[in-house]
Amino acid sequence: MYRFITGLALRYPAWVLACWTALLVLCGSAAISLPSILKDHGLRTEGTSAQVERILSEDYQLPSEPAVVVFEREPGVSRASFESGIQAVLEHLRRVDGSLTVISPLEHEGMMDNQAAYALLGLNTQHQTAGKGLDAIRSALPEPPGVKITLTGKPVVQDDVNRASMHDLKRAEMIGLPLAFLILFYAFGGWIYALIPIAAGCTAVGVSMGILYWLGSGLQLELSNFVLNVIPMVGLALGIDFGLILVSRFREEWRASSGRVEQALSVTIRQAGRAVLYSAACVILGLIAITFIRMPMFRSVAIGAMVVVFVSALVNLTLVPAFLTLWSPVIPIRRGSAAAAATFKPGLMQRWTGYVMQRPVRMTLVSAALLLTSILPIRYLQTSVPDAASLPSSYASRLGAELVDFRFNAPFTSEIPMVVLGRGDVLSAVEWSAAYELWQRLKTDRDVLRVDSIFSNIPKFNDQPGVLLSPRMLQQLPQNTSQPFVREGSLLMSVTLRPGMDDKQTEAWLQKWEIQGQNERGIRILIGGEAKYRLEVSEEIKARLPSVLFWMAITNFVVLFAGFRSIIIPVKALLMNLLSLTASFGVLVYFFQDGMLGGGSGSIAVMIPVFIFGLVFGVSMDYGVFLLSRMTEVYHRTGNAEKAIAAGLSSTGKVITSAAAIMIAVTLPFTAGDVEGVRQLGFGIAAAILIDATLIRFMLVPALMKLMGHVNWWLPHQLRRWLFTE
Repeated sequence: MYRFITGLALRYPAWVLACWTALLVLCGSAAISLPSILKDHGLRTEGTSAQVERILSEDYQLPSEPAVVVFEREPGVSRASFESGIQAVLEHLRRVDGSLTVISPLEHEGMMDNQAAYALLGLNTQHQTAGKGLDAIRSALPEPPGVKITLTGKPVVQDDVNRASMHDLKRAEMIGLPLAFLILFYAFGGWIYALIPIAAGCTAVGVSMGILYWLGSGLQLELSNFVLNVIPMVGLALGIDFGLILVSRFREEWRASSGRVEQALSVTIRQAGRAVLYSAACVILGLIAITFIRMPMFRSVAIGAMVVVFVSALVNLTLVPAFLTLWSPVIPIRRGSAAAAATFKPGLMQRWTGYVMQRPVRMTLVSAALLLTSILPIRYLQTSVPDAASLPSSYASRLGAELVDFRFNAPFTSEIPMVVLGRGDVLSAVEWSAAYELWQRLKTDRDVLRVDSIFSNIPKFNDQPGVLLSPRMLQQLPQNTSQPFVREGSLLMSVTLRPGMDDKQTEAWLQKWEIQGQNERGIRILIGGEAKYRLEVSEEIKARLPSVLFWMAITNFVVLFAGFRSIIIPVKALLMNLLSLTASFGVLVYFFQDGMLGGGSGSIAVMIPVFIFGLVFGVSMDYGVFLLSRMTEVYHRTGNAEKAIAAGLSSTGKVITSAAAIMIAVTLPFTAGDVEGVRQLGFGIAAAILIDATLIRFMLVPALMKLMGHVNWWLPHQLRRWLFTE
């Protein structure tokens, strides 16, 4: 394969360049439309909360994820004028969109007080996206005098998140790409070679986003709005770093071969290209593990990241060699500047290498102490499902959500809807009796503040659909008849938990009643609501996390074992990655959860630790594999472990520093964005890379390798003969 790629780049560089250019133009035009097909965050499970949501929508005509129109009464406006303004707005919306489901505060209690009110709008997304439906509502909203109107609700918040993510992406690219170019310019001492990795990273991102658009529109793959930031972040970081590794090795081999492009390119593809392949394989295998979590967000982000990693590797193994073939013959080898650079920078790395290897025990203890200090805050890590608080406080959708929550929801309480179903399609008298007993037990539960009402969607009760059954009416239902009281229907109980229950107490209550509901006499109980939804998301992640970690460890061990022909090196690489990731989580807690950089949520978005682990676990293998490859290359050539460690560290130090700096430059600007989850992801990845490239790669790894010597490449003789005999 290496010969094929080298031959392709040497013989047909112009054709390779033309093909990638055409593909970039084709995919780039599709990538522009990617935001239009993105869905919500995709943190959804198929638990009972989703079933209750469907029942509320289909049987009770309550929109599952409605837009919310918040009305505020301005000073000096009479109550009658306020109500008249609300009526005028809602009637206008009904006329504009006849398919719009409108739940008015003028017709339902509890949705209006003396100063404010809110209405629910059920969007018809069958023939249009939620974004287009919201645009139509925004343009149709009148502005009655004396009434302030704010639009909020889950679809509005998600639409604002999509817009903010696009803005964050553009701003991060405007900051990250120039910084990456400056780092490359410094590393290579010229702008031409600095442009090659930039071109590779941009090409990989453009082509990948176009492919994702086709997957989303053609194959109906549900794409989370999170892909809009994750894909460019990962694509630019890996694409540029892969290019840096290849170009650096090419320049080194080119000087050694006195300007013979073919020989230099052949060695580059065989050695550095091999490191790129192993790095890409580690990243993709790590991303496969994320798909084990059965939620659209994790599946779509993992697939998108795998696409961009694969394209990045392909671009760097074909387009970058083509660039090098075309440009290198016209660029003279500046032996003077190259020699100057060689006498200064490698000398600095050699001095550091010598310092570390002369004091391996001390460097191990120092780096371990610094890592432990970074890890300690992880004890206080708290995760939560993102909501309107993930947006800055200046966004109207967040302000509207906070107003509704403050005025119409009891403070520090949880509303838990319970749907009671029969075992079959018929609700018998026995099932009615069991439902009544359930209602009585709920009332006496010490954690329940009240059970407000019991609704029924039973068409045959009093010939009225959707009748409200009071406790007295329920008690009067026939209890001792063998005939079924109704033929179809369900019961909906609204349970309010007492104030002051924290998340863990609420989760314990939900788990207790879910277990009891499975043992109820003759009835089925489905528990829904926001608290149940959040519990299901957390439980799904916790349940799948062991298999995710096991898959990552096993697959990466196999790849590294095949690459380095050692048992110790893969195990040590996995442990080093685990240390840097755990330390980055501690730093993330310190800066975001404790409020230094956080937006007030007081927790980390539940998907961020998973994404950081899945992405960085493989991404950090990028220069980790490059470092270990150079060490292994020298060791197999000389058989001298100490010389291999010193040569590998000193020869790759500048490249690793530049690679880490580029990753940080590309990911850290996302910390200045508007969306809290994106800010946390950008900061977490940058922190993990910084820790990995300093404490791990330049201190702990060489110190441990010096202490272990030849043991690093230990492999039983029979196993070596069996696996690697050529």
